[in-house]
Amino acid sequence: MATGKPVTSSSYNDLPHRLHDQQGEQPVSIDKAAVRVLVIDDNTTLLYSTRSLIESGGYQCSIADSGEAGLNILQQMPVDIVLLDLSMPEMDGYEVLENIRRGDINTDVIVISGDASFDNATRAFRDGALDFLDKPFKPAELLGTIDNITQKRVLRQQLRTMQNQLSESEKRYRFIVSNSPDIIYMVDQRGFFTYVNDRITDLLGYHPEDLIGEHYSTLVHEDDAPTARYAFHERRTGERASTNVELRLRCLDADPDVHAADEDSIVIELCSMGVYNRAQQQQAFVGTYGVARDISDRKRAQEMIHFQAYHDLLTKLPNRELFLDRLQLAISQAERRRGQLAVLFLDMDGFKFINDSLGHMIGDKLLLHVAARLRETLRDTDTVSRIGGDEFNVLIPELQHREEAGLVAGKILDAFSSPVIVDHHEISVS
Repeated sequence: MATGKPVTSSSYNDLPHRLHDQQGEQPVSIDKAAVRVLVIDDNTTLLYSTRSLIESGGYQCSIADSGEAGLNILQQMPVDIVLLDLSMPEMDGYEVLENIRRGDINTDVIVISGDASFDNATRAFRDGALDFLDKPFKPAELLGTIDNITQKRVLRQQLRTMQNQLSESEKRYRFIVSNSPDIIYMVDQRGFFTYVNDRITDLLGYHPEDLIGEHYSTLVHEDDAPTARYAFHERRTGERASTNVELRLRCLDADPDVHAADEDSIVIELCSMGVYNRAQQQQAFVGTYGVARDISDRKRAQEMIHFQAYHDLLTKLPNRELFLDRLQLAISQAERRRGQLAVLFLDMDGFKFINDSLGHMIGDKLLLHVAARLRETLRDTDTVSRIGGDEFNVLIPELQHREEAGLVAGKILDAFSSPVIVDHHEISVS
């Protein structure tokens, strides 16, 4: 369709491109050139003059001289605003409104009618019109109405965008929280779970929905209850909140009446903080938010490193470092109590010959048997240590008489009076 030349009236060209909402608060940025208006009217003269007026306001404008022609345009291209005449032959404005509604066409309708009766206006609004203008209309009134409708569309679009962003943000948040490698939870003021993420299932075997309404103590190892009490009831925030609190959580099948074994519990590092309802004038404490990280593997690695640093890797007996540490402690206790202690030095006879003749594998197994016999012979308070090769030290604390050391040495020799059987080899150890 032909496009009319824009009117050069300064009263229309100077309309601002930043419109204010009805409360006059925040301005809404509008790109008028991106807004398309469709005029549907069977009055050709009015049709072209209205298009020129709308284009002078900075908007795009299309025209249709019948209801059917207008619907064809609406089905072919996006239209933001429709100026619709009610009284048209063949298909009137009410039928156009009905087709727009049935077709779920995203457009806003301003009805322009020479019959501004209450019934016509009521029916138009009921059928989906957003505004109603009398014919003949004032140019400024028409442009002002289009500006207002445009502003509302922009605000609706911004609202939809924000809602979509919030929805996407919530989806991302839920995905991140649900797939976190850490347990993320919230408890109320009394310590009952109000939220637990899915990680709890992988680490402890519980389903999140089964824990909602349960007390946090359901999960905590009984020996760690005092530590957990402060962490799970944390009210502080910021730097004063609980961080890196170590405690144990029981797995689903753990027996609460028995101290949890390694496979029945995990060690966690817990960070928690208080949560407050800041919408109220007085900030109300609503619960505690926490993140628990499984550090069981790290603790086992630390324990292994510590064990290897102070024990012989073959026999698992204390090494020289640990023996000297225990010896120093025993000396200090003996001096304080004015008691006595003894240190025995043992060296296996002929061990090099056994290694050379039967091989190092048999030699290592022999050392394991020797270590086992020494542990069986000595008291729990005594310390037997492998110093290196075939050499062992024995610490005997709290002796009453010097002769007791000789008795212990005699028991050790007696323990090796019978040979040691290693892979069908009968080996005498002296």
